[in-house]
Amino acid sequence: MKKVTKKDFKLFVNGFTGWQTFFGLSDYRVNFYHDQLEEDIAANITTDLEARVCEVRLTTQIVDGGEIDFRQVAFHEACELLLNDLSELATRRYLRGDDEVAAARHAIIRRLENSVYRSFKL
Repeated sequence: MKKVTKKDFKLFVNGFTGWQTFFGLSDYRVNFYHDQLEEDIAANITTDLEARVCEVRLTTQIVDGGEIDFRQVAFHEACELLLNDLSELATRRYLRGDDEVAAARHAIIRRLENSVYRSFKL
């Protein structure tokens, strides 16, 4: 395992807050955590839609040999927040399965990563 340093965490936080500002997501209070996550997860978010609170976590360790672009991970998690309301409402209103909604959300995020992220970096 390779440690994710405080410098990496700061790069991640700065990247996330930059995209949060870019996307106009100032209506969420965001808290950041540097925690051990499951082995194959670099970062994740949890939200409370009504309270407008978001918890963003970056793992403390990555699998040996694994390389992480912390700016891209920050972009991905900011996109999760960007699409959060849509996901929550779609799940509640139409009672679609979580897997279907998550898959659609990630497809949009990958498109944004391959277009916006590659063209424009904060």
